[in-house]
Amino acid sequence: MKKRTLGIVIIATVSLLLSAAISLGTLMYVMNRNVKETGNVLGVSWYNESDKEFTITTKEELIELSKLSNFYTFEKQTIKLGADIVLNEGNATEWITTPPSEKWSPIQNFAGTFDGQGHIISGLYAKSYEAPMGLFAETNYVCMVTNLRLMNSYFETSGGKGVASFVGSGGGKFTKLYSDAIFNHKGESVGGIGGCMDEQSVFEECWYDGILRANQCYVGGIVAISETPRVDIKHCLFSGEIHQEYNIDDSLTTGQLRDKNTKTGGIVGTINTGAGAVVEDSLSSGIITVKSGNQAGSILGVSEASSENKISNVYALNTTFSSIIGSRGGTSKGGPIEIYQDQMVGVEAYRWTGLDFDTYWAAVENETPVLKYFAENALNLDGIQKAYDTSWYNPELTMFTIKNKEQLYGLMHLSYFENMEGKKISLGADIAINEGKASDWAKVAPKYRWTPIGKNVHFAGTFDGKGHTISGLYVNEKTQYAGLFGRAALNSVIKNLKLTNSYITSTATHVGSVAGHSCGSIDTVYSDAIIDVKGDKTLVNLVGGIVGVMDYQTKNYRYKMNLTNCWFDGEIIAAGKVNNIGGITGALAKQGSADGTKVAIGISHNLFTGVIRDDEKTELNTSINNVGGILGADLQQMLVNMDDCLSAGTIDIKAATSANGAVIGRIFVKTSVYTLTDVYTTVSGCSKKAPGKGIGANAVEPNGGVAVLPDEWMNDKAAYQYSNLDFKEYWTTVTNDT
Repeated sequence: MKKRTLGIVIIATVSLLLSAAISLGTLMYVMNRNVKETGNVLGVSWYNESDKEFTITTKEELIELSKLSNFYTFEKQTIKLGADIVLNEGNATEWITTPPSEKWSPIQNFAGTFDGQGHIISGLYAKSYEAPMGLFAETNYVCMVTNLRLMNSYFETSGGKGVASFVGSGGGKFTKLYSDAIFNHKGESVGGIGGCMDEQSVFEECWYDGILRANQCYVGGIVAISETPRVDIKHCLFSGEIHQEYNIDDSLTTGQLRDKNTKTGGIVGTINTGAGAVVEDSLSSGIITVKSGNQAGSILGVSEASSENKISNVYALNTTFSSIIGSRGGTSKGGPIEIYQDQMVGVEAYRWTGLDFDTYWAAVENETPVLKYFAENALNLDGIQKAYDTSWYNPELTMFTIKNKEQLYGLMHLSYFENMEGKKISLGADIAINEGKASDWAKVAPKYRWTPIGKNVHFAGTFDGKGHTISGLYVNEKTQYAGLFGRAALNSVIKNLKLTNSYITSTATHVGSVAGHSCGSIDTVYSDAIIDVKGDKTLVNLVGGIVGVMDYQTKNYRYKMNLTNCWFDGEIIAAGKVNNIGGITGALAKQGSADGTKVAIGISHNLFTGVIRDDEKTELNTSINNVGGILGADLQQMLVNMDDCLSAGTIDIKAATSANGAVIGRIFVKTSVYTLTDVYTTVSGCSKKAPGKGIGANAVEPNGGVAVLPDEWMNDKAAYQYSNLDFKEYWTTVTNDT
């Protein structure tokens, strides 16, 4: 019986193999006959293997192109659209629940040229289809896709190789492309225009204006991920929506949650390890939301270690996302520019940006700019003047003088690309940015807003005010680094400057009227600015009347930071959760872990006569810690020499706080060494919660101390009689005043 069964099985198997062979033979016969009769294996009427150019005009022909791509790459051949093509009628937003009749299968392994000739393909629908997916699933680096709009389309996909409107994965050149497609992707690597680019690629004049939802990482408004040494993205626009909905396991620890990074960017999601990207003359004006993770940015989500990226003349609306770049792990050149909504509407976009409106961009009434190739009703820009002037700058020179508001804004604009190392910029006149009273700007913002110099690229030059005044500065920063300068690098110098009638407000860290963050020297600076900080959902940290934090960032500990001859006569108003506030500097710090080496900093000849107070009108739960008239706190072990300083202002914090001192709020680190010489405060200058206390709390006793003098001893000529302040060089008496 077993032998009989085995024989039947063998006979059946042989029969199947013979049948398959006959079927394959029949198929090959039909294909060969089709090639002879029609010029292609499928017998499609419009295509043959030998011709170089074809034009398709119908839905059926587009579907036939997809089927032909299983047999041909179309290398050195051109496919043109001769008409708009609609695959499905109806509204793509409804296809989430009610699918249309025609399901799209993408064009495979394309190596030719696809020229849309300005036409539209609409109604693409794909569901339950694994990546790669798009109009094209995979493309070769020699291909070109151009002059095409993809509209009213819906993709519901999964997998991790790449999903996007035009190309799921591969490479090639993609120009003059627009998409408002909707994506719901359960997986990695989804982009508005291109997905996972693992071959050399160029994207020019591409615009994504759709809605993209993803539940994993590598998500980009233009390109999801670069896995090749060169992806060029030029003159591109993201104005759509990205909703990153990373699924989080509630059982994960905080450290594990941190690994669930979103890697989401408005232009590029990720530049992978060893890969690269060049982004130029582009704009991110859409909306990005993330459920969790910390590697997300309005321009770039993350550049991995050993990656290289170059970003120039690239802008992001400050409403797009809280960070411009989520994480910089590789090598970066240049940086994107965050800009306010009202500076990007209508002709203001031309006035405030360096976008190439001559060739690629169009200003639109009451809207942010769009690509000129797709624009309708573009505004006439003839005679419109730029709001900033960079004509004074020549990179071959080292010394410059600026004399007006437009040139000062020009310096701000240049600082996104140039660190000014080895260059000296001087003021040649007083500069008023806004008229009116700074005290009114908390309610009604003035006309001109300021983006800090060096916010992305640390300012590394010398800024010499030459005794001139900058007035009317208005800064409203929701991200880090707020002030006239955002970040000043090692060896930078800011000196001889008065900053008056100015208003700085922030809900983030590193806030100072002159600089948010400095690793260099600040010398002979006066400020009466109003600094208004509010810590609601996040802590506001490092707030100083002159500089938010003096932060050492080098292993060369012979270098010494200096904060010298500075006077703050303004007002710091704090609400919510705020830590480390100083009348001169909020904190002292050094980057990296403590290694036993103390960083030297000199704080000399400084005066605080302003006010530090909490906002009594706020509805936020207030917790304000570490407040000092000169220094808020040290955060790492330091070697501090403070001499010839006076704190004679007012510290009036009524909320529940800790560590308030007239001169120093808190000395945190036991291994720090403080030497205080000729440091004074007045009785009325002491904190209302810590009367008579020069230092709020100290982990180590300083060498020397703070002299608390009666107010009358620091008034008029008595200050000379009762103190050792250096009246020979730095101080002078004032009639009936400190």
